[in-house]
Amino acid sequence: MPVDMSDIGELAEKIKDLGWHFEFLFPGKDILELMPTFKSLTIPMSIGHFAYQPATSGIEASGFKALLELAKEGNTWIKISGANRVSETDLPPYDDVKPMAQKLIDAAPERIMWGTDWPHPNKYEVNPNDGDLVNAFGEWVQDEAMRQKIMTDNPGEFYRF
Repeated sequence: MPVDMSDIGELAEKIKDLGWHFEFLFPGKDILELMPTFKSLTIPMSIGHFAYQPATSGIEASGFKALLELAKEGNTWIKISGANRVSETDLPPYDDVKPMAQKLIDAAPERIMWGTDWPHPNKYEVNPNDGDLVNAFGEWVQDEAMRQKIMTDNPGEFYRF
């Protein structure tokens, strides 16, 4: 449900005893403005799709650095999902997204989750093929133990299953 960001702190207080969490999707350009709100939250939160940070901006961009900072803080999980959403071309193999994925994994391997973004609810130049997204993940993460962590263990901890 859409919530005004000025009400997030109040909502967090209401849901903390329920064991709930926040799932955030927002325009990538807004991350710097939202940082004080994110940093004030103590309940678990998830940020999807690389926080919509454009791969073309690179890992030294201020928005990506802010995302790294959140990943390291302990109550934020990052979904390295929807590579097509942040890749320059919107088409496989999403090689330009790999440095972002690897930097996030290196920074906070226990706080990274993966997903395809199925059923791809937005319109794209070409609707993504989930097999291409799985292949990209395989290129980003070649260590089997780390794949297990990102695809199973971390989501299990975050979603408590």
